[in-house]
This record gives sequence, structure tokens and C-alpha cells, in this order.
Amino acid sequence: MVDYSLIESFIEIERPRTATHVDVASRLPKLHGYTGDLQALLARLNLVFIGVGAVGLPGALQWARMHPRAVYLVDPGRNKDESLLTTAIMPEDIGRSKAQCAGEYIKRISPTTRVFVYDGRLQSLSTAALAALASEADVLFLSGDNLSLEIAAGELCQRFGIPLVHAAVCGEMLVAVVRVFTGLHGGPCTACLYGPVEWTHLAQETQYSCEGHSNGDIMPQVVAPPTRSFSSLCALAADLAAIQSLRHVTGLGSPVGDTLLEYCGYTHRTVISQIERNPACPCEHERWVDHVIPEPLATCSARVLTTAALGTGWDIGDVGIRVDELYYAESGTCSACGRTQRIGRFVASPVVLPCERCGAGAHLMPHAAHRPAPLELLHDVLDRPLGELVAGSAQSVIVRGPKSVTLFRNAHEPRCSP
Repeated sequence: MVDYSLIESFIEIERPRTATHVDVASRLPKLHGYTGDLQALLARLNLVFIGVGAVGLPGALQWARMHPRAVYLVDPGRNKDESLLTTAIMPEDIGRSKAQCAGEYIKRISPTTRVFVYDGRLQSLSTAALAALASEADVLFLSGDNLSLEIAAGELCQRFGIPLVHAAVCGEMLVAVVRVFTGLHGGPCTACLYGPVEWTHLAQETQYSCEGHSNGDIMPQVVAPPTRSFSSLCALAADLAAIQSLRHVTGLGSPVGDTLLEYCGYTHRTVISQIERNPACPCEHERWVDHVIPEPLATCSARVLTTAALGTGWDIGDVGIRVDELYYAESGTCSACGRTQRIGRFVASPVVLPCERCGAGAHLMPHAAHRPAPLELLHDVLDRPLGELVAGSAQSVIVRGPKSVTLFRNAHEPRCSP
């Protein structure tokens, strides 16, 4: 059986009743210099699209016409009246989920492609969901509208070694930009290109569009003018991203990894430059070790997982541990009687448990909440199963040592059958 709970909140688009299958080989070119089976290569690809608006949607539709194995779509937005000016949607799609609409378009073009949509923010997915998504992705396409999303996508690709293709436009200058990051260990990330202006906007959580969010998950944001661009420029950026990603997966021409391509409509000039790692970049560039374990994480102790990650002889003072998106709560204070009591559990809610004295809610103390938690705080529960320290079942555990980061997650079956 296929485990459809593997990546939470993703919904699979059903095959249309009137879908027509077209043999992709009937229009595939014989690429100069490529000697492999191009159709077989395309049919094996699993692609992730973060953002399916004016740039992301035409990019996803281009790849749909190549009939990949699976496509995952992530976008919290809904189509607006103004979307008709820049995005390849129909008037009847106004008010509908962008991800859902894009998924339906793709499924109609390529009925054999499995299509999964998530109507929410990438940053809202759990660590286990992101790891599961990354384990299936061959290429991740990004065309979002804010810097925090760029960083989240960049860190995801760095942690799991996924190529990232980032397409964007500058409408005022008629410029289309495509950045390709290889995701190699220690390589450049999306934030390596940021300057003081970008970091200032990031601190303010500026979002560069006026999109609404369909799931109520709205980021704090500074209101900024919406992106203004011609649809042709957006489509051009998507087309360039499709070509660059196709070259990357086929190995055609000079390597496109860790390069920036800029096309200017005023001059018809195309400039390609290398993207270098910025040694001052504050983002994590560490490659995670991804361990899928057969037994439930709830039966494992912190000591067992730390030893599995770091071997023997580790120093408890050099290790941090994180369980799902939870905080390790040392203690809490009762809102009614003021009594402080030890908690010693991984929790998500500010109200952790009833007060032992009066029964009112004991609230988590901010200075006593840790994510990740220094392992030395767990010294008296190191050998207890995590199931006794977590409300519910643990889906992921991250062990951070002095020189490595190891992710443990529960075993699963693949979303797409071979």
C-alpha cells in the first residue's frame, strides 16, 4: 500500500475523466550531444514547484508537457482578478487556489504524471514532511515572492543536496533572471547573494506581492507594491528556467550549476556569471545525514539516537536534539497561583499541563523552552523512550553534533510506485 500520509497536507489530483494520453516521444527532439534515452530520463523525474504564479505556473506547464513521473506544487495563494494580467489562468479560476488550479492543468496535459498539491507555505511543513519531499525531488523550482521563502527553499536544498532553479523578473528593467544552485555540500545558497538591502527587508518580513492566503497562515509582513511585469517577461523567465533545468538533468553543454543567467529585454543581452559561496552568509550550508529507521522513533531514546549519529565517545555538552517542531520544556509557571514546576517534556503548546497545586494551566517559561535542546538538559531522561517525553508520536529527530547534523525519521513507502 502507498502511504499517502507521507507528506502531510498534500492532496493528489485525480485523473480527469476526459484525459487524452499523448505519446511524448512523438515530439521529443534528438538533442545534439545526448546519447541516452531522453524519454526514459524525463519519465523518471520528480519535480517540486514552490510558487505557481506568473512565473511558476508557465514553468510547471512546460515541464508537464515533458511528462515527468511526479510533480509537487506548493503555494498558499489564491488567484485574483489582477492575476489574469500576468498568469496563464482562465477567468473561472479567480478566487481558487493557485496550487489546485496548477495541479489540474498539469494533470490534463499529462494524465500519467502523478500530481500532488499543498495549499500552504513551504515553511509550514514539518521537518519530516520536508525530508520526505526532499527524498523524492530531483529538481526544486522556486518562484516565490518573499525572501524568507527563498531562504527556506535554499536551506532545504542545501541540507538534502537537491538542485534548485530560481526564476524571477524585474519588470521595470525588462530583466528575467534564472539562478541554478547545485545544492552541493558547502556550496552557495540563495542568501549568499543578499546584500544589506535584502537583509533589511528580511528582518521586516517584507512580502513582494499582495497575495492573499487561502489557509489562514499569514506571515507578518510589510505592505509592499505588487510585482509589476508583463506576462511575456514572466513566461520568458519560466522558459529559461525550463531550459536551464533540462540542461542540468541531461548534462548538455557547459555546466549550469551555481550560475546566474540574466536576460535584458532593453538590450537583448544575456549575461551568465558564476555564483560563489559567501563566507559571511549566516545561513546553514551543512549537508544533513538522512537516516530512515525501521522502528518507530517513539521507542528510541535520546542516547540511542545520539550514539547512532555520532558513534561512541561523544560529549553530552556538544550535542543538541530536536524532536519534530517541538520545544523541550524545562519548567512552567502556573498562571493562577504562580507555582513553578518541572516539566521535562517536548511540547508545542504554551499551556503545557495542569498545575500540580491548583489545577490551572501551567504556562511554559520562555527562558526554559529550547529548540533544539542541549542534550545536557535531558541528562536524567537520556534513556527513556521518546514516546514518554512527547505527546503523540514523534516523526523526526535531529541530532546536532559539533561537526554534523543527522536527521532520523520513520520508515515510509514511496509516494510514487516504481
